[in-house]
Amino acid sequence: MSDTISSSSAGAFEGVSPRDERRSEPRRNSSALLRLRLGSGATRDARLVDISASGAQIELPTANDVPSDGQRLVLELVDDGSGGAPPRTGEVVWSAASERPRLGVRFLAEDAAPQDADGRLNIDRIKVNPRVAMRFPAARARRWQVLPFAADDDRVMVAAADEFLGQAQAALDRCYRKDVEVRVADPDALRRVIERVYAGADGLDASIDRSATTDAVVVDEDSTDAVALYDHMFAAAIMYGASDVHVDTFEENIRLRVRVDGQIEDLRELSVEAGIALISRIKVMAGLDISERRAPQDGRLLHETGNGVRVQVRVATLPTKHGERVTLRLLAQDSGDVTLGSLGLAPGQLTQFGRAIRQPHGLILLTGPTGSGKSTTLYASLRQLISESDLNVITIEDPIEYQIPGVTQVEVDPAEKVTFPKALRSTLRHDPDVVMVGEIRDSETADIAVKAALTGHLVFSTLHTNDAAGAITRLTDMGVPSFLVAATLRMVVAQRLVRRLSSLS
Repeated sequence: MSDTISSSSAGAFEGVSPRDERRSEPRRNSSALLRLRLGSGATRDARLVDISASGAQIELPTANDVPSDGQRLVLELVDDGSGGAPPRTGEVVWSAASERPRLGVRFLAEDAAPQDADGRLNIDRIKVNPRVAMRFPAARARRWQVLPFAADDDRVMVAAADEFLGQAQAALDRCYRKDVEVRVADPDALRRVIERVYAGADGLDASIDRSATTDAVVVDEDSTDAVALYDHMFAAAIMYGASDVHVDTFEENIRLRVRVDGQIEDLRELSVEAGIALISRIKVMAGLDISERRAPQDGRLLHETGNGVRVQVRVATLPTKHGERVTLRLLAQDSGDVTLGSLGLAPGQLTQFGRAIRQPHGLILLTGPTGSGKSTTLYASLRQLISESDLNVITIEDPIEYQIPGVTQVEVDPAEKVTFPKALRSTLRHDPDVVMVGEIRDSETADIAVKAALTGHLVFSTLHTNDAAGAITRLTDMGVPSFLVAATLRMVVAQRLVRRLSSLS
């Protein structure tokens, strides 16, 4: 059976009905045998008549005990000639009475959740929706071992170790005011994911307004304690899986926002007094001059939550008309779990890119807007190369975002006279096989990088252009002769982030 996700806006897919021939998606006919599992635990045999990404028509062998409209059931494919398929959860939307009744079933959004071989929810592959999870207190989630992970207008999906929620049921009902759908997960895996999801969120439990009618996180507006605000900000950012936190200063308030999967989302608003205290706290932790408010500053800090989650943070301040604004870039402590295979490249693209990075020399460029994952792709490429053979790899970065074992990493610091051109020129005297330049910003860096690629080195770098073809124009605009571009350039990748259509993996 197909398990394609066509939409997630309403939390459930449109049903397939013989009364409505308008279809916006492909379908196929089938005579595969099915086993229906009903909510009561009973099972029935059936035959699959028609199926699409959003629903199916099925035929029952007899007219006895026909499921009614609105009834939930699970469709298990007995044999479709392809070695089996995962079960599909559906809801009856119509029925046609006859000697062999037919049912129209629409597949439900939570059915997209992956399952283990024993039919339990594969909690490790779920992408938890932070807006849903953060509404439930971390202490209660740990105590009762329940994890709300997705929701739509009518219901909230909850992972639990058992279908019986006990005391947790009443708390979930009060918190979400929706029907609770339980998905049974392995207890050990569930415990591990709960700890990961609620890392650092314990301090939020007393200050989140859980009576709000929306799923947004609302933190106590009266708090002006800089340390508490600082901890709350990071706890929320980690829960959301944010890549950046923005502290925007305006005349009447200071607004906290986070960037999640490439999109900016509001976190909360602060009074000017509370916002200034928070900014001062950030500057102290990042080693910046708190008395300097009229010049931009850059720094770094390491934030560690109570349960040991460590996050490297790059901090940048900027003076504005109404005061300083601060942007924090959250970086992973290491890139050990980042591989080329985990980046989402299509198989053909992955093969093509892998072939290019294994060239003995040449220039490979990644292009795209800020925050599109260019550096992550470069790190994954380096890890792939050093895992396959012994190489002398040197990187020149501003700043060093991830630490890679076995790689010599140089951080650019103009104040210490370490610029990209100077560092790159010096690096070439250390006999590198592979050189990564964080960014080609000027003609001097471009010239040295191209000449390094021409003289037997494999050079990785990034450019800020709108597309792959624009990299060629950008290099020639920097003064690199076109014949050298043609001789050295092996591949240009234009990279963007793609948002998931569903909150489930």
